[in-house]
Amino acid sequence: MRIERVAALVSAVACLLVPAAGHAFTVKSGLTDGCHEKVTVVAYLQALPQVPVDLDMHVPGGAWEEVADYLLRDAHYEPETRAEKFFLFSLLTGVRAPDNEGFSLSNVSTLRAIHDNPQDQYHHCLRAVDDDGLTGNEAAVAGCRGALLEQLTQASEQRQKPWPEQVQKRPFTLDQYGTFKVEVWSPAYHLGRALHALEDSFTHALRTLNLRGVVHVMNYAEAIGGTLHEERDGLAHASATDTCHLVTSELAEPSNKDRVFAAEEAAADLLRAVAPALAGVRMSSPEVALVLDKWLDYVPGEQLGFVEGCAKANDYCNSPWLELARLRPSEPILGCGVAPFGRADSRAWVALLLGMVFVARRARRGR
Repeated sequence: MRIERVAALVSAVACLLVPAAGHAFTVKSGLTDGCHEKVTVVAYLQALPQVPVDLDMHVPGGAWEEVADYLLRDAHYEPETRAEKFFLFSLLTGVRAPDNEGFSLSNVSTLRAIHDNPQDQYHHCLRAVDDDGLTGNEAAVAGCRGALLEQLTQASEQRQKPWPEQVQKRPFTLDQYGTFKVEVWSPAYHLGRALHALEDSFTHALRTLNLRGVVHVMNYAEAIGGTLHEERDGLAHASATDTCHLVTSELAEPSNKDRVFAAEEAAADLLRAVAPALAGVRMSSPEVALVLDKWLDYVPGEQLGFVEGCAKANDYCNSPWLELARLRPSEPILGCGVAPFGRADSRAWVALLLGMVFVARRARRGR
Protein backbone atom coordinates (compact mmCIF):
# COMPACT_ATOMS: atom_id res chain seq x y z
CA MET A 1 0.00 0.00 0.00
CA ARG A 2 2.94 2.31 0.47
CA ILE A 3 3.44 2.81 -3.25
CA GLU A 4 -0.24 3.76 -3.67
CA ARG A 5 0.10 6.36 -0.89
CA VAL A 6 3.16 7.84 -2.56
CA ALA A 7 1.28 7.95 -5.86
CA ALA A 8 -1.65 9.74 -4.24
CA LEU A 9 0.74 12.28 -2.73
CA VAL A 10 2.35 12.93 -6.12
CA SER A 11 -1.09 13.31 -7.68
CA ALA A 12 -2.03 15.93 -5.11
CA VAL A 13 1.20 17.81 -5.73
CA ALA A 14 0.61 17.60 -9.47
CA CYS A 15 -2.75 19.32 -9.01
CA LEU A 16 -0.87 22.31 -7.66
CA LEU A 17 1.82 22.30 -10.32
CA VAL A 18 0.14 21.34 -13.58
CA PRO A 19 -2.42 23.46 -15.46
CA ALA A 20 -5.96 22.07 -15.38
CA ALA A 21 -6.19 21.99 -19.16
CA GLY A 22 -4.50 22.97 -22.36
CA HIS A 23 -5.08 26.31 -24.02
CA ALA A 24 -5.94 26.46 -27.72
CA PHE A 25 -4.38 24.37 -30.46
CA THR A 26 -1.19 23.34 -28.68
CA VAL A 27 2.27 24.52 -29.78
CA LYS A 28 5.26 22.22 -30.06
CA SER A 29 7.23 21.42 -26.91
CA GLY A 30 8.63 18.45 -25.09
CA LEU A 31 5.17 17.96 -23.55
CA THR A 32 2.75 18.96 -26.28
CA ASP A 33 2.08 18.39 -29.95
CA GLY A 34 2.67 21.21 -32.43
CA CYS A 35 -0.92 21.70 -33.60
CA HIS A 36 -0.60 25.40 -34.37
CA GLU A 37 2.57 24.75 -36.33
CA LYS A 38 0.99 21.94 -38.35
CA VAL A 39 -2.14 23.94 -39.17
CA THR A 40 -0.04 26.93 -40.20
CA VAL A 41 2.36 24.95 -42.41
CA VAL A 42 -0.54 23.25 -44.23
CA ALA A 43 -2.20 26.63 -44.74
CA TYR A 44 1.09 28.07 -45.95
CA LEU A 45 1.49 25.29 -48.53
CA GLN A 46 -2.09 25.79 -49.72
CA ALA A 47 -1.48 29.53 -50.19
CA LEU A 48 2.11 29.21 -51.44
CA PRO A 49 1.35 30.09 -55.08
CA GLN A 50 0.12 33.51 -53.93
CA VAL A 51 2.54 34.16 -51.04
CA PRO A 52 5.68 36.12 -52.05
CA VAL A 53 8.43 34.06 -50.42
CA ASP A 54 11.07 34.80 -53.06
CA LEU A 55 11.55 38.40 -51.92
CA ASP A 56 15.05 39.84 -52.00
CA MET A 57 14.91 40.20 -48.23
CA HIS A 58 17.77 40.65 -45.81
CA VAL A 59 18.34 37.17 -44.31
CA PRO A 60 20.58 37.32 -41.25
CA GLY A 61 22.69 34.58 -39.77
CA GLY A 62 22.11 33.44 -36.24
CA ALA A 63 20.42 30.90 -34.01
CA TRP A 64 17.17 31.08 -35.95
CA GLU A 65 18.41 28.60 -38.59
CA GLU A 66 18.94 25.74 -36.14
CA VAL A 67 15.66 26.51 -34.38
CA ALA A 68 13.91 26.52 -37.75
CA ASP A 69 15.15 22.98 -38.35
CA TYR A 70 13.53 21.98 -35.04
CA LEU A 71 10.19 23.57 -35.95
CA LEU A 72 10.12 22.20 -39.48
CA ARG A 73 11.21 18.69 -38.54
CA ASP A 74 7.62 17.47 -38.32
CA ALA A 75 6.35 19.52 -41.26
CA HIS A 76 7.78 17.25 -43.97
CA TYR A 77 8.58 20.33 -46.01
CA GLU A 78 11.96 21.70 -46.94
CA PRO A 79 12.00 25.38 -47.97
CA GLU A 80 13.74 25.93 -51.28
CA THR A 81 15.78 28.98 -50.23
CA ARG A 82 17.12 30.58 -47.05
CA ALA A 83 14.72 33.46 -47.66
CA GLU A 84 11.73 31.11 -47.67
CA LYS A 85 13.06 29.32 -44.62
CA PHE A 86 13.42 32.63 -42.77
CA PHE A 87 9.91 33.65 -43.82
CA LEU A 88 8.36 30.39 -42.64
CA PHE A 89 10.34 30.37 -39.39
CA SER A 90 9.25 33.94 -38.63
CA LEU A 91 5.63 33.01 -39.35
CA LEU A 92 5.78 30.00 -37.00
CA THR A 93 7.52 32.00 -34.27
CA GLY A 94 4.65 34.48 -34.38
CA VAL A 95 2.09 31.68 -34.28
CA ARG A 96 3.71 30.27 -31.14
CA ALA A 97 4.16 33.59 -29.36
CA PRO A 98 0.65 34.18 -27.92
CA ASP A 99 0.78 30.84 -26.11
CA ASN A 100 4.17 31.26 -24.44
CA GLU A 101 5.49 34.78 -25.11
CA GLY A 102 8.99 33.39 -24.95
CA PHE A 103 8.41 31.51 -21.68
CA SER A 104 8.90 27.80 -21.28
CA LEU A 105 5.78 25.71 -21.76
CA SER A 106 6.71 23.83 -18.59
CA ASN A 107 6.74 27.05 -16.53
CA VAL A 108 3.25 26.94 -15.05
CA SER A 109 3.30 30.32 -13.32
CA THR A 110 4.23 32.30 -16.41
CA LEU A 111 1.78 30.46 -18.62
CA ARG A 112 -1.03 31.04 -16.15
CA ALA A 113 -0.22 34.74 -16.09
CA ILE A 114 -0.47 34.85 -19.89
CA HIS A 115 -3.56 32.74 -20.32
CA ASP A 116 -5.78 34.06 -17.54
CA ASN A 117 -5.02 37.72 -18.27
CA PRO A 118 -8.50 39.21 -18.79
CA GLN A 119 -7.08 41.78 -21.20
CA ASP A 120 -5.43 39.13 -23.38
CA GLN A 121 -8.31 36.74 -24.03
CA TYR A 122 -9.14 38.17 -27.45
CA HIS A 123 -5.73 37.11 -28.79
CA HIS A 124 -7.01 33.56 -28.24
CA CYS A 125 -10.58 34.29 -29.40
CA LEU A 126 -11.97 33.75 -25.90
CA ARG A 127 -14.38 35.80 -23.81
CA ALA A 128 -13.10 38.61 -21.64
CA VAL A 129 -14.47 38.63 -18.09
CA ASP A 130 -17.07 41.29 -18.94
CA ASP A 131 -18.40 39.48 -22.01
CA ASP A 132 -21.56 38.19 -20.37
CA GLY A 133 -24.69 36.57 -21.74
CA LEU A 134 -25.66 36.42 -25.39
CA THR A 135 -24.18 39.85 -26.09
CA GLY A 136 -20.87 38.56 -24.73
CA ASN A 137 -20.54 36.28 -27.76
CA GLU A 138 -20.77 39.18 -30.16
CA ALA A 139 -18.37 41.26 -28.06
CA ALA A 140 -15.83 38.40 -27.94
CA VAL A 141 -15.96 37.87 -31.70
CA ALA A 142 -15.51 41.60 -32.26
CA GLY A 143 -12.61 41.63 -29.80
CA CYS A 144 -10.97 38.71 -31.57
CA ARG A 145 -11.30 40.41 -34.94
CA GLY A 146 -9.85 43.58 -33.45
CA ALA A 147 -6.84 41.78 -31.98
CA LEU A 148 -6.23 40.02 -35.29
CA LEU A 149 -6.46 43.25 -37.30
CA GLU A 150 -4.07 44.95 -34.88
CA GLN A 151 -1.40 42.36 -35.68
CA LEU A 152 -2.01 42.64 -39.42
CA THR A 153 -1.66 46.42 -39.20
CA GLN A 154 1.67 45.98 -37.43
CA ALA A 155 2.78 43.53 -40.11
CA SER A 156 1.96 46.07 -42.81
CA GLU A 157 3.69 48.92 -40.97
CA GLN A 158 6.81 46.86 -40.39
CA ARG A 159 6.92 46.02 -44.10
CA GLN A 160 7.17 49.73 -44.94
CA LYS A 161 10.46 50.11 -43.05
CA PRO A 162 13.90 49.72 -44.66
CA TRP A 163 14.96 46.06 -45.00
CA PRO A 164 17.48 45.95 -42.12
CA GLU A 165 14.87 47.40 -39.72
CA GLN A 166 12.37 44.70 -40.67
CA VAL A 167 14.56 42.09 -38.96
CA GLN A 168 14.00 42.08 -35.21
CA LYS A 169 14.87 39.82 -32.31
CA ARG A 170 12.09 38.07 -30.42
CA PRO A 171 12.15 35.66 -27.46
CA PHE A 172 11.91 31.98 -28.27
CA THR A 173 11.78 29.07 -25.86
CA LEU A 174 13.05 25.53 -26.17
CA ASP A 175 12.43 23.50 -23.05
CA GLN A 176 15.91 22.03 -23.18
CA TYR A 177 17.66 25.40 -23.52
CA GLY A 178 15.38 27.98 -21.93
CA THR A 179 14.53 31.34 -23.47
CA PHE A 180 16.79 33.15 -25.90
CA LYS A 181 16.44 35.76 -28.65
CA VAL A 182 16.11 34.81 -32.31
CA GLU A 183 15.98 36.88 -35.46
CA VAL A 184 12.61 37.13 -37.24
CA TRP A 185 11.24 38.95 -40.25
CA SER A 186 8.78 41.14 -38.38
CA PRO A 187 6.01 41.30 -41.05
CA ALA A 188 5.74 37.50 -41.07
CA TYR A 189 6.03 37.38 -37.27
CA HIS A 190 3.02 39.66 -36.76
CA LEU A 191 1.11 37.80 -39.45
CA GLY A 192 1.77 34.62 -37.47
CA ARG A 193 0.26 36.20 -34.35
CA ALA A 194 -2.83 37.10 -36.38
CA LEU A 195 -3.06 33.52 -37.66
CA HIS A 196 -2.93 32.27 -34.07
CA ALA A 197 -6.09 34.20 -33.20
CA LEU A 198 -7.93 32.97 -36.29
CA GLU A 199 -6.91 29.36 -35.67
CA ASP A 200 -7.93 29.60 -32.02
CA SER A 201 -11.42 30.67 -33.05
CA PHE A 202 -11.99 27.10 -34.21
CA THR A 203 -11.03 25.58 -30.86
CA HIS A 204 -12.64 28.14 -28.56
CA ALA A 205 -16.08 28.52 -30.09
CA LEU A 206 -19.14 26.59 -31.10
CA ARG A 207 -19.73 27.16 -34.79
CA THR A 208 -22.43 26.71 -37.40
CA LEU A 209 -22.74 23.38 -39.21
CA ASN A 210 -20.45 24.56 -42.02
CA LEU A 211 -17.92 25.86 -39.46
CA ARG A 212 -18.02 29.32 -41.02
CA GLY A 213 -19.93 31.31 -38.39
CA VAL A 214 -19.54 31.54 -34.60
CA VAL A 215 -22.61 30.97 -32.41
CA HIS A 216 -20.97 30.79 -28.96
CA VAL A 217 -17.56 31.72 -27.51
CA MET A 218 -15.96 29.84 -24.62
CA ASN A 219 -14.50 31.23 -21.40
CA TYR A 220 -11.08 30.39 -19.96
CA ALA A 221 -10.24 33.12 -17.45
CA GLU A 222 -13.31 32.61 -15.28
CA ALA A 223 -13.25 28.83 -15.72
CA ILE A 224 -9.83 28.50 -14.12
CA GLY A 225 -10.62 31.27 -11.68
CA GLY A 226 -13.56 29.32 -10.26
CA THR A 227 -16.10 32.09 -10.87
CA LEU A 228 -17.73 30.78 -14.04
CA HIS A 229 -21.53 30.59 -14.25
CA GLU A 230 -22.29 29.08 -17.63
CA GLU A 231 -25.55 30.94 -18.28
CA ARG A 232 -23.76 34.24 -17.68
CA ASP A 233 -20.14 33.60 -18.67
CA GLY A 234 -20.47 31.00 -21.38
CA LEU A 235 -19.22 27.48 -21.83
CA ALA A 236 -15.96 26.63 -20.07
CA HIS A 237 -12.92 26.25 -22.30
CA ALA A 238 -12.22 22.55 -22.91
CA SER A 239 -8.90 20.93 -23.72
CA ALA A 240 -10.63 18.30 -25.88
CA THR A 241 -11.22 20.86 -28.62
CA ASP A 242 -7.55 21.88 -28.57
CA THR A 243 -6.14 18.70 -30.05
CA CYS A 244 -5.35 18.16 -33.72
CA HIS A 245 -6.14 14.45 -33.89
CA LEU A 246 -7.38 13.61 -37.38
CA VAL A 247 -7.98 9.90 -36.83
CA THR A 248 -8.26 8.22 -33.46
CA SER A 249 -10.06 5.32 -31.84
CA GLU A 250 -9.49 6.64 -28.31
CA LEU A 251 -12.69 7.89 -26.65
CA ALA A 252 -10.62 10.15 -24.42
CA GLU A 253 -8.90 11.73 -27.45
CA PRO A 254 -11.63 12.22 -30.06
CA SER A 255 -10.97 13.21 -33.64
CA ASN A 256 -10.98 16.95 -34.24
CA LYS A 257 -10.41 16.81 -37.97
CA ASP A 258 -13.38 19.00 -38.95
CA ARG A 259 -12.05 21.90 -36.90
CA VAL A 260 -8.47 21.30 -38.05
CA PHE A 261 -9.38 21.24 -41.74
CA ALA A 262 -11.52 24.37 -41.39
CA ALA A 263 -8.74 26.19 -39.52
CA GLU A 264 -6.26 25.28 -42.25
CA GLU A 265 -8.58 26.58 -44.97
CA ALA A 266 -9.28 29.82 -43.08
CA ALA A 267 -5.59 30.42 -42.39
CA ALA A 268 -4.79 29.85 -46.08
CA ASP A 269 -7.44 32.41 -47.04
CA LEU A 270 -5.91 34.97 -44.69
CA LEU A 271 -2.42 34.34 -46.06
CA ARG A 272 -3.70 34.96 -49.60
CA ALA A 273 -5.48 38.14 -48.51
CA VAL A 274 -2.34 39.67 -46.98
CA ALA A 275 0.04 38.50 -49.71
CA PRO A 276 0.15 41.95 -51.37
CA ALA A 277 1.07 43.55 -48.02
CA LEU A 278 3.95 41.09 -47.67
CA ALA A 279 5.15 42.20 -51.09
CA GLY A 280 5.20 45.80 -49.94
CA VAL A 281 1.70 47.10 -50.77
CA ARG A 282 -0.11 48.59 -47.80
CA MET A 283 -2.65 46.18 -46.35
CA SER A 284 -6.06 46.17 -48.02
CA SER A 285 -8.71 46.18 -45.33
CA PRO A 286 -11.57 45.15 -47.68
CA GLU A 287 -9.78 41.96 -48.72
CA VAL A 288 -9.06 41.01 -45.11
CA ALA A 289 -12.63 41.89 -44.13
CA LEU A 290 -13.92 39.42 -46.73
CA VAL A 291 -11.91 36.65 -45.07
CA LEU A 292 -13.08 37.58 -41.58
CA ASP A 293 -16.70 37.83 -42.71
CA LYS A 294 -16.33 34.37 -44.22
CA TRP A 295 -14.68 32.70 -41.22
CA LEU A 296 -15.06 34.89 -38.14
CA ASP A 297 -18.58 36.31 -38.14
CA TYR A 298 -21.01 36.11 -35.23
CA VAL A 299 -24.29 34.34 -36.09
CA PRO A 300 -27.07 35.08 -33.57
CA GLY A 301 -29.51 32.32 -32.71
CA GLU A 302 -32.39 34.11 -34.41
CA GLN A 303 -30.78 33.41 -37.77
CA LEU A 304 -30.79 29.70 -36.93
CA GLY A 305 -34.43 29.63 -35.86
CA PHE A 306 -33.87 30.08 -32.11
CA VAL A 307 -35.56 33.32 -31.07
CA GLU A 308 -34.15 32.97 -27.56
CA GLY A 309 -30.62 32.84 -28.92
CA CYS A 310 -28.01 30.09 -28.67
CA ALA A 311 -27.99 29.33 -24.95
CA LYS A 312 -27.42 26.48 -22.53
CA ALA A 313 -31.15 25.72 -22.38
CA ASN A 314 -31.25 24.77 -26.08
CA ASP A 315 -27.78 23.18 -26.16
CA TYR A 316 -26.47 26.26 -27.93
CA CYS A 317 -28.82 25.94 -30.89
CA ASN A 318 -28.44 22.14 -30.81
CA SER A 319 -24.76 22.41 -31.58
CA PRO A 320 -23.26 19.14 -32.88
CA TRP A 321 -19.95 20.23 -31.31
CA LEU A 322 -21.30 20.53 -27.78
CA GLU A 323 -20.43 17.01 -26.59
CA LEU A 324 -16.79 17.51 -27.57
CA ALA A 325 -16.76 20.99 -26.05
CA ARG A 326 -17.92 19.63 -22.70
CA LEU A 327 -15.16 17.02 -22.61
CA ARG A 328 -12.34 17.85 -20.17
CA PRO A 329 -13.37 21.43 -19.30
CA SER A 330 -10.87 23.81 -17.75
CA GLU A 331 -11.21 24.01 -13.98
CA PRO A 332 -9.85 26.14 -11.13
CA ILE A 333 -6.11 25.86 -10.57
CA LEU A 334 -6.63 24.07 -7.24
CA GLY A 335 -9.78 22.30 -8.38
CA CYS A 336 -8.55 18.77 -9.09
CA GLY A 337 -8.78 15.92 -6.64
CA VAL A 338 -6.78 12.80 -5.97
CA ALA A 339 -7.90 9.95 -8.17
CA PRO A 340 -7.40 6.26 -7.36
CA PHE A 341 -4.45 4.61 -9.04
CA GLY A 342 -3.87 1.14 -10.31
CA ARG A 343 -0.54 -0.57 -9.85
CA ALA A 344 0.83 0.47 -13.24
CA ASP A 345 -0.32 4.07 -12.76
CA SER A 346 1.29 4.14 -9.33
CA ARG A 347 4.63 3.09 -10.73
CA ALA A 348 4.45 5.78 -13.39
CA TRP A 349 3.73 8.49 -10.84
CA VAL A 350 6.51 7.30 -8.56
CA ALA A 351 8.87 7.47 -11.53
CA LEU A 352 7.70 11.02 -12.11
CA LEU A 353 8.32 11.87 -8.45
CA LEU A 354 11.83 10.43 -8.60
CA GLY A 355 12.47 12.47 -11.71
CA MET A 356 11.28 15.62 -9.96
CA VAL A 357 13.56 14.90 -7.01
CA PHE A 358 16.50 14.31 -9.34
CA VAL A 359 15.92 17.60 -11.17
CA ALA A 360 15.59 19.47 -7.86
CA ARG A 361 18.88 18.03 -6.57
CA ARG A 362 20.67 18.90 -9.80
CA ALA A 363 19.33 22.44 -9.55
CA ARG A 364 20.60 22.82 -5.98
CA ARG A 365 24.04 21.58 -6.96
CA GLY A 366 24.21 24.08 -9.78
CA ARG A 367 23.62 27.04 -7.47
